Amino acid sequence: MYFRLLKQRRRIGRKQFFWTVGGRLRGYHRAVSIIAAALLIVVAFSGTWLGFESSWHTFAAPPPHTPTPELSDADVLDMVGATVQALRLAEPSVRIKVLRVRGYGGMKQGVVITDEPVMRQLVFDTATGKEVSLTEPGYPSSGFPFGLQMHEDIKHLHSGFLFGIWARVLDLLAGLSLIFLCVSGLIVYFDMWNKRRSGGRGQFIWK
Repeated sequence: MYFRLLKQRRRIGRKQFFWTVGGRLRGYHRAVSIIAAALLIVVAFSGTWLGFESSWHTFAAPPPHTPTPELSDADVLDMVGATVQALRLAEPSVRIKVLRVRGYGGMKQGVVITDEPVMRQLVFDTATGKEVSLTEPGYPSSGFPFGLQMHEDIKHLHSGFLFGIWARVLDLLAGLSLIFLCVSGLIVYFDMWNKRRSGGRGQFIWK
């Protein structure tokens, strides 16, 4: 609708991208809606994706229970050493807050929670030293249609965490712009409705 109006205005020589015809608040509403559109599309898409996956997870049949293999004391000590070695090769300077080992999906793993302002979880295959994701061949079903790693990535995209502090600031601005658009849209609507009602056209919806 915005670009159709812009095209019509340019035909009569009015080429500015933003205008206040119809009132200042209406002009602000148009401007904010266009500037924030890209951010709001990302937030709305990722939120809808999470809603779909969470609904799927809720109503899908629960995955069968997979027993965890028992680890001997020798296994635990070997896995701790392999985890620390893999961590030092991947990120030599990172500090360890928590380290745990486990058998998961037929794989012996070392899990590190980093001691950083924003903590991270790193998972290593202790047999190969390679870092692995939350979705790997042989893992038990997570109940999410595209796997747990995809679910977590979309969650971090939605919050802005995936791309750092500036993405989180933009995510905050998207939320504030959505609040403004909802409030200003209602004010503009009821203002137009009152004017129409005073002229004898009291329908709530019109073309």
